[in-house]
Amino acid sequence: MATASNKQLARTLTALASSSSKADELASEAGQSALAQALASRDATLLIQAANLIGEHQLSAHQDGLRKAYRSFRSAGAPGALAAVVAALDALEDADTELFADAARCVMVERSKEIAAPVRARGVLALARTGHVDWLPIAGACLGDRDENVRLSAARAIAHRGQRDGAGLLLLRLGAGDAAAEVLIECLRGLFALAPELGEQYARTALQTGDGELIEHILHALGTAPSDGAVALLEAELAARSLADERTPVITALGLSRRPKARTLLLELVSGDRTSDAEAALSALAIHRYDTRLAAQLRELTAGSRELSRRVEKLFG
Repeated sequence: MATASNKQLARTLTALASSSSKADELASEAGQSALAQALASRDATLLIQAANLIGEHQLSAHQDGLRKAYRSFRSAGAPGALAAVVAALDALEDADTELFADAARCVMVERSKEIAAPVRARGVLALARTGHVDWLPIAGACLGDRDENVRLSAARAIAHRGQRDGAGLLLLRLGAGDAAAEVLIECLRGLFALAPELGEQYARTALQTGDGELIEHILHALGTAPSDGAVALLEAELAARSLADERTPVITALGLSRRPKARTLLLELVSGDRTSDAEAALSALAIHRYDTRLAAQLRELTAGSRELSRRVEKLFG
């Protein structure tokens, strides 16, 4: 049960968080004292409030307090508090790699249920920034975690770390499959970032041999991959499909890409001979509806078609 002093401290932190001049108030002596008291308390709610404020406002003076709070709460079965502390330390670019490694491997069991997934997810993301002698084994374990959010964080962390060796872990996860589509998409996106040629090889094979659901995920990953090679694969896939309902998912994937080549391909489809392709390309480009230059370009390209012109006005007007 929260004590009267803890309740007052919680009200103080809530007021600081909602203040219009909270940066100045947090930097004040009273604000700093409230944060320090919250970090030293045994109240998980107070710790989460304080950690969130410290991370958001880059209050590096409290790094030691955050580390002490992590170690104090490590055996207390408070995963939300630990995850908040790790996130704050990561935001402050703390260099305590052993703390982050511990978080990435944290396991807590409460009433026969494992509850520390949020801690592992934050830990592996923080470890991607700092590195660790056991980085790859830790990242691999997280990529095989039972919790899909931990697997997703691991895939993102491996890509962010930028080590080509991590491509093997991503390929292993892709080969094993995953019930969470987002994990597979993130793995392939990361593979293109770390080893583009391996990403192209995997995607090409998966498009030829995968089932409908897998192909849908592959197309989405190709559309969001930071690679011209991914766009080239989408272009080849489009050329291999003849029916409108087969071509539309590929065109939609092109619309997700930020690569100039993808935009060029879509504009060519708008001005091409296939009305179904043009309509699909316009829909794909609609995510850029606030781009006035693009809207003007599309109006010019569709000036000869009343139907397409109306569609441009509907999507971009």
